[in-house]
Amino acid sequence: MSLQTRPLHPPGHLWLRLADRAWVDPIDGSFAQETGGRWNPPNSWPTLYFSRDMDTARGQIHRLLEGTPVNPDDLTDDAYELVAVVLPAVRVVDIVTDEGVVDAGLPVTYPCDAAGQLITHAACQRIAQDAHASGADGIDARSALIPVYPLATTELAWWPGAQAPAQVGERVPYGHWRAASVNESGVLFGCINEVPAVGRQARRFLGNATGPGGDARREVGEAAQSACALFRFSVADM
Repeated sequence: MSLQTRPLHPPGHLWLRLADRAWVDPIDGSFAQETGGRWNPPNSWPTLYFSRDMDTARGQIHRLLEGTPVNPDDLTDDAYELVAVVLPAVRVVDIVTDEGVVDAGLPVTYPCDAAGQLITHAACQRIAQDAHASGADGIDARSALIPVYPLATTELAWWPGAQAPAQVGERVPYGHWRAASVNESGVLFGCINEVPAVGRQARRFLGNATGPGGDARREVGEAAQSACALFRFSVADM
């Protein structure tokens, strides 16, 4: 196994953290430190898990409801929250590309093995221990949700330490981003990651909200503008 680190990219990307509304601090890594996760053993070090995009964040909702009679449409508007975070310059181990996956000693088919079985937490935690000991700031990996939620892309396990502070957005209730994604998922995704472009798109929707379908276009445009306003940032000391 030969772990290779690289800068987390793209710079300025808004990583999305799904949060329970009961959490006092949605960017507190001590819970995962105690309980462990895919990329950190129990009783190890503070860890924060993020989704790269809206599809992966929605996949987290499906995972949380797996085995229950509840589906995402049944959830109340305040069931979960989404927090957008811009991370400082960090170096991560690559478990996204085929080369990075193989260098880490995993099958190229990760997150599954050749038989289609999901790679265990224990196997990933051993890699994480070596990565953490080498000074890496986290793991950028293919999402373990992919086998059950194919729209998922990648997830990030960040180990906050002596880096510069992260920029943390406001907590956005599930009802807001659920409504926007139902109307047009690309609008909310673009709004989070490309604010100027989607601002223009929102204005286009609003400017053309006449004739057949005009009300729907206005609704989507207003949702996009509202989402842009909600993802404001304040510097939080990690």
